[in-house]
Amino acid sequence: MRTYPLHSALQDLPSDRPDEARLTLRRAVQATLEEFAEMDRLLDRAERLIPHQRSGYAPQRMLNNPIGPIG
Repeated sequence: MRTYPLHSALQDLPSDRPDEARLTLRRAVQATLEEFAEMDRLLDRAERLIPHQRSGYAPQRMLNNPIGPIG
């Protein structure tokens, strides 16, 4: 199972050292923002691909590879 940066950072917060805790939390937030940015890029790519599928566009490899017997 994947652990998220914020979750692991909150488990390891040194309560007696506020500067280290702040830095750890800042790193966790930065990692989370980077993951959101990656998710946003993937969603943008998916949105660009969807119209191609609806218009009947098929990648060349799909046209050359038969599906096989149905039924």
